[in-house]
Amino acid sequence: MSYTTQDLYASCAVLVLFICNLVAMRLWQPAQARPWTTSFAGGAAAAYVFLVLIPEIENGHRILGKNIHLVTLVGFVLFYIASVIISQKRERPGVVTYGFEMTQAVIYQFLLVFTLHENIPENLWMALIFVLGPGLHLIQQRHGLASSVPQSQGRMTTGMLEGALLAGWLVGFLTEFSIEIIGFLTALIAGSIMLRAFKEELSARKNLSPLAFSAGILIVGLPGLMTG
Repeated sequence: MSYTTQDLYASCAVLVLFICNLVAMRLWQPAQARPWTTSFAGGAAAAYVFLVLIPEIENGHRILGKNIHLVTLVGFVLFYIASVIISQKRERPGVVTYGFEMTQAVIYQFLLVFTLHENIPENLWMALIFVLGPGLHLIQQRHGLASSVPQSQGRMTTGMLEGALLAGWLVGFLTEFSIEIIGFLTALIAGSIMLRAFKEELSARKNLSPLAFSAGILIVGLPGLMTG
């Protein structure tokens, strides 16, 4: 099995996501984040959606036809329903709440890395942009889990999430699936990422900085347009 540039970038991207999970709880808490931090993340998320995700969906259109948009919508709706259920269950924390939320998080991270192997660009800068959005999402997700997971189970939670990333990378690297299956799963996870971008990174917040928001768009978006 030959090891291509795309394989190298995918492996490095998984390492970045691995680190995001490990250090997430050592970074700022969302409620304490400075305006420029959340604003920059929002701008980066917007650029990621429009410059990375939408083109990926259009690429899938050539494989699955117009059904690709339906699959993306299904992914959006499924993860939205899951997020609503999780929000309701957090009012009654317990084993069931923890199990449901962890299942959703593990599936998300596995599919994210599994599809990343085939979709990551071979251009270095675009590959960095490609992993930035999911990295922000994983940090947000880890903070969300902290609200329903007992502190004593923090290490186990991190271990399960890291295991999902590793499993997704191994399955994607060691096995070959049809381009139709990859396109289907990419569209499904794209719907979830769009939901997270608009619901979390772009949700209404007080005292946001338009300058930092614009900086997030420019830093992520302009190099991608110039090298794309």
